[in-house]
Amino acid sequence: MRLHAGPLSVGIETANLPGQVTADVSLSIIVFLATVGFLVFHKIMTLTKQLTPYTCIPACLESYFADTQVDMDQCRILRDYPQFCLNPKKIEQFGVMSELQLICFTRLFQVVTTPFMHLDQQSFISILKALTINDTVFVMSLWKKETYHCVRFSQIIDEANGLYEFMCPAFGGASMETVSFNDLMQGGFRVFLLKKAVVGQPQP
Repeated sequence: MRLHAGPLSVGIETANLPGQVTADVSLSIIVFLATVGFLVFHKIMTLTKQLTPYTCIPACLESYFADTQVDMDQCRILRDYPQFCLNPKKIEQFGVMSELQLICFTRLFQVVTTPFMHLDQQSFISILKALTINDTVFVMSLWKKETYHCVRFSQIIDEANGLYEFMCPAFGGASMETVSFNDLMQGGFRVFLLKKAVVGQPQP
């Protein structure tokens, strides 16, 4: 068997069969397979809408927990762990998690949350490319220049042009949205890396 490659195709020649069989994988087939992979990836990423205008972080957590087989949703977070969802100075915004509350809450589920600030795009990409199947990234920013919002990273759309896809848990309906790095950097851009702790490893 011999493999050969051209600019847009890969061929396989089999000399042992009657005649010569050559299989060419064209660019269109490659694009099709990539599209199938894209759809499968989105099936894995759980879309989760916010229960209230203030539960974007619990909604992102619910999505992450669903994808890592952890039995926990927004309702239970608000009901059973109110101490992590309450700012005594803003009681009307029940459901908003501070950075420290997020870190402490995820630790209960053997998830280590590490915050990052003032990241440039290359550092951001390095974090994204190092993610494993049980890791995720949340981004807090002035979403669409309107409101401070938490979204969950889905995939790199176009690295060269700084385009990324996120699961946006909007109140009333979640969606997958593509945004640029420049847009993410609006208003207090913060990144949270969530990593499943190794069993038996001390947590920080």
